[in-house]
Amino acid sequence: MFKKFYVQITVLFTLLAAAFFVLIFYYLNVVDDIRHDTAEILATSAQALSIGDFRSQTVEFSVAFNDKLAKVTGLSFAFLILGLIFISGVLFNIIPLFIVSINNILSGITKFKDGDRLARIQLRSESEFGIIASYLNETFQKIDEYETEIEELISLTSHQLKSPITVSRAALEIVLDNTSKNLNDEQIKLITTVFQTQSEMARMIEDLLDVSKLHKNEIQFAQDRLDPLEQVHTAIAKLGNYAQKELFTVSIDESAKGQAIIADTFRFGQVLQNLLDNAIKYSSEPAHVAVAITSTATTLRIAVKDNGIGIPLEAQAHIFKRFFRAQNARSFKQGSGLGLYIVKTMVEKMNGTISFESVQGAGTTFFVEFPTA
Repeated sequence: MFKKFYVQITVLFTLLAAAFFVLIFYYLNVVDDIRHDTAEILATSAQALSIGDFRSQTVEFSVAFNDKLAKVTGLSFAFLILGLIFISGVLFNIIPLFIVSINNILSGITKFKDGDRLARIQLRSESEFGIIASYLNETFQKIDEYETEIEELISLTSHQLKSPITVSRAALEIVLDNTSKNLNDEQIKLITTVFQTQSEMARMIEDLLDVSKLHKNEIQFAQDRLDPLEQVHTAIAKLGNYAQKELFTVSIDESAKGQAIIADTFRFGQVLQNLLDNAIKYSSEPAHVAVAITSTATTLRIAVKDNGIGIPLEAQAHIFKRFFRAQNARSFKQGSGLGLYIVKTMVEKMNGTISFESVQGAGTTFFVEFPTA
């Protein structure tokens, strides 16, 4: 890129330098002529004064001086034009190259930052910009390799942990189903605590596996025709003990009744369960979660509103990032920081959108919106 520019500038500079030296030579000749003519006119004027013919000599001096002044002015203007041509040539060649180079670098950085791990800066040159682009591309490659290694490690570890935890949970569940015969209250309490802890671990492992699969595009999303109201009630029922409490209010607009969306049944249910579980988990006592289904001309919207701790303003821009948890959430409940990342990714892969409104200490409302079928 810059090699071509250097050639252009070299040719332009050579031509302008040649013209410049020609003008300098001519300028020096004109100055010498002015000096010679001025000395001659002064001598003639002195002679004219001695004989009293001053008027004619003054006119002759004025004409000669104006002629030389016009030549000097013309040369100065020529120098100015040459300077402007040179500067314009430099600017018109280098500025577009700078702009294109900077835009290419910023475009590559932005794509990589937004999650396109294959994005690279498309800039091939031997200039300083080309060197910067090469260094950045090498950095992107190393980051991509590190993330791939981390994902493979997480996936391998999660798979290895999943089986023993599943078996131990099943064993504990069998024991709890026969508590009245063999265990006292203290033993039941301890086993229940272990069972709940293992359930949380199983949930975290499933989240890790989902993150790995999403990154590798290994999850296939079916195109099912779904009734949002039915899906909400199913998700609530799957929350186990939570579903037995009067925690939920579910409402649907008349305009939304009978309408459907296109989404994967299992993954859409997973999205709802995650949002409902978070709403309960981070709610203040007495907890209450309101689910509202509304419609627009082209979409159906599901709102999940809680009366919980809310999301601090400074954390709201990061709430959908992997492993991110707001400070007030970390001190309130345990978690992996993967749930909302998984929810957002799945919603978008099913052609939906997700957003939220939140005030710290006053609760949060998440909005999931899908085109109507």
